[in-house]
Amino acid sequence: MNTLKLEMENCYGIQKIQQDIDFSKNNVAVIYAPNGTMKSSFAKTFEAIRDGKTVEEKVYGCKSKYSITDETSTAISPESIMVINPFDENAYEDFHAKLEELKKQGMKA
Repeated sequence: MNTLKLEMENCYGIQKIQQDIDFSKNNVAVIYAPNGTMKSSFAKTFEAIRDGKTVEEKVYGCKSKYSITDETSTAISPESIMVINPFDENAYEDFHAKLEELKKQGMKA
């Protein structure tokens, strides 16, 4: 995958975003931004998709819509989503456990 195409609307406070993330040179994306710029909403959306839960907009009750695809418009599988929250005490242990699991399965991390 070289490009991740994001389209989100009414997802945990995200009104609307359409963005492509370029993975042609790296296989990791880090989001670093000031407080109040929807980083947590972004993470919650990905976590809900990964966990098979309904993506919601809880304040106004608007219908949520999202599409996360690669450059060929193929949907990204929930199993391929990893979210590391900075305030999760177990985040790094969980990350390393997932990495070891992927290695055992012979997948590229």
